[in-house]
Amino acid sequence: MGIKAEQVMTSINEYPVVYENDSIEKAAGILIEQYKIKDFSWQGYESLLVLNDINKKVGFLTLRCVLKALEINDSDNMNHNSWHTLTDKIKISSELCVKELMRPLHTDYVKSQDDVDEAIKIIMKTGTNSVFVYDKLDIVGIIRSIDILWFLEDLL
Repeated sequence: MGIKAEQVMTSINEYPVVYENDSIEKAAGILIEQYKIKDFSWQGYESLLVLNDINKKVGFLTLRCVLKALEINDSDNMNHNSWHTLTDKIKISSELCVKELMRPLHTDYVKSQDDVDEAIKIIMKTGTNSVFVYDKLDIVGIIRSIDILWFLEDLL
């Protein structure tokens, strides 16, 4: 393809932030707030950059991480009893902190000068929706599957 990862990525500086010791409840609130910023339509980020106490980037908390904390799966038949169980799971999971559920930064990454095809391969192989982009030893961005789609749309 010849397109570099840095040409497709979303800058890490654009991502909303949460701290590793924050509650999942607080993180979920930030996700919801960030996801419906414009005209109350649902658009935005499905993940948060996680920082430690000294503002070092340590992970990402994704919407999928939050849903996993609720232990929602296909065996949950959404009838009256399971909705009650879901409510209980939300109460229990809100006691968890972000660092217990976050995705570490050292997984699923490409370098800023790598071909975007490498990011596509990782997304396809791992089933994740995003790949981290590094420049030297620092994360500088993230490539989401939607970023690739938007980039391809611009090429058409």
